[in-house]
Parts: sequence; C-alpha cells; structure tokens
Amino acid sequence: MRCRFLIGEVYVEMDAASADERLSREKQQIEKRFAEIDAELDSINKQMTRLKVSLYSKFKNSINLDE
Repeated sequence: MRCRFLIGEVYVEMDAASADERLSREKQQIEKRFAEIDAELDSINKQMTRLKVSLYSKFKNSINLDE
C-alpha cells in the first residue's frame, strides 16, 4: 500500500512500512528534543529562583519580582 508523506512542503509517495518507520524516527527525535527543552526550562527556573532569593536578600521589599 502506498501513501503520501509530508516532508517540508512536499508530499512524497512511499509505501506504508517506510512511512511508518519514518514517523517513528521523527517522533523519537521530537520526544528527545522536548525532553532537552524541558530539562533546560527546569534549569532556568531553578536559576531564576536562586536569583530572586539573592535579590530579595539584598533589596528586601523594595523590589517586586513576582509575576
């Protein structure tokens, strides 16, 4: 069975097994990138919390860093 697979802005016709394999590879790549971004976000949030603590200890209530 043949099916169309979107690559960029072009549809490429390929057999269903190849399309399924390609979908699996792309899904794994996206999940890996998502995990990397999520870890980076956690790191940034931790750093932001440390900076807030440092700034509040230095400037007390004269600054407002809450969102």
